Amino acid sequence: MPEIIPGEQGVIEVARHPDAVTVVTGIVGCAGLKPTVAAIEAGKDIALANQETSAPRAMTATLLLSRQRHVYLSRE
Repeated sequence: MPEIIPGEQGVIEVARHPDAVTVVTGIVGCAGLKPTVAAIEAGKDIALANQETSAPRAMTATLLLSRQRHVYLSRE
């Protein structure tokens, strides 16, 4: 039976799930930053679907480059 983890921690656990290869983040506001970082730390490819998460690009780019992953930015 699947485990249900509510709230921010649940989103973070989904972002780093071992079966995920690419994680699409589209959470409004800064709430999307923690799951995005968790996915990066788990070695996932990231697809950013909002501008709020892509705003701190320097931090995101640094994390991604250190793990040789790619960021795909949507055009809004």
